[in-house]
Amino acid sequence: FISLGSRIAMVATHQDPVNIQWFTNCRLDSLCLGVLLAAFYHFKSPVWEWLARRRAVLVGVIVLSLIAQIDAQFGTFMLTLGLWAVALGSAAVLILLFTAEPGLPLGRAIYSRTGATLAWIGERSYGIYLWHTSSSPVVQWIYRKILPHSEYAAYAVAIVVWILAAILLGFISHRFVEVPFLKLRERLKPRVAAALEV
Repeated sequence: FISLGSRIAMVATHQDPVNIQWFTNCRLDSLCLGVLLAAFYHFKSPVWEWLARRRAVLVGVIVLSLIAQIDAQFGTFMLTLGLWAVALGSAAVLILLFTAEPGLPLGRAIYSRTGATLAWIGERSYGIYLWHTSSSPVVQWIYRKILPHSEYAAYAVAIVVWILAAILLGFISHRFVEVPFLKLRERLKPRVAAALEV
């Protein structure tokens, strides 16, 4: 509620919509929801299983989240309750993906080569997240300098380069920073590492 209150106050005082999306105090609800899901998955399996059995409810949450995004262009609803709806929809997607049965269509998609590629990117997602804003000047440079005459083509090329740059930088930081520190954690605190792998 603190994050929602922060967003409502910023919208009411006509703050820059970008700040509402970027400031951590305005997005703590979605971060806490992710932590809560991880806690349920690792430490409260009856709660996780209860959530996973509510497939119709999860699909409904996803649909409502998509409807909320109709107002995605910095509208008042999107910047307040809409961001909360997107977080809930994303949580519902994660629960469905984590509990998909291999024999069903969603499960087959997850265990396919495409699913393996997405899992590979997912393992590096924290590094990608950290680097995606730092690599955005590349997009701006391409957009302004390399392809100034064709606005849509320039934007498309710039976005593809931005995504690839973020993935490359995320891979490098995962390989040379994150993995060595995770190995160090396992050596220093093996019981904590073992508990988190359950």
